Amino acid sequence: MYRYRKEGLVAGVEKVFSPHIKGELKYELDFYDTRDVQPDIVLTDQDVGKLTISSLGSGIVYDTRDNVFDPRSGLVAGLNMKISPSRLSRTPSLSKAIFTGSIYQNSQVLRTRYVPAFWCSSGMGSAKILPLVERFFLAEEIRRGIRTGHTRATGHELQPDGGQCILPHQLRTPHFSQ
Repeated sequence: MYRYRKEGLVAGVEKVFSPHIKGELKYELDFYDTRDVQPDIVLTDQDVGKLTISSLGSGIVYDTRDNVFDPRSGLVAGLNMKISPSRLSRTPSLSKAIFTGSIYQNSQVLRTRYVPAFWCSSGMGSAKILPLVERFFLAEEIRRGIRTGHTRATGHELQPDGGQCILPHQLRTPHFSQ
């Protein structure tokens, strides 16, 4: 669909509210260089070439996984919000909200070392026209097992401005024997 290079700066603070809940506030300054864009997804002159986006964001995460790197059971869910007022950068104002969640459950039915895992990702955005790098292409070339173009969402008048929820699954096994 397209290729891009992203460089940026992030400054933020994180607060732990409880053993399972943490929140964050951050400022992001991102520099994009977008190229090799398929003609049918170009909506504005900002969709190709260099673009700078300055934004404020907040998020909250709920995490009950037994192991962050190799979970056998638990849940992790987060909600992130991002706003980019036109006063902060030369791009049109935009806002985004993204929900992600994963569930890991060590199966007593399988009685093996495999762990069934399910995840969900959903999002929505609001702007006159979202720049290409801010549109929702949930899971495209990011998540395993989802083919490119499968989750592209379109909104009002075929503008790609929203997200669909996807609920794929996987069967995990530890990398090292336990």
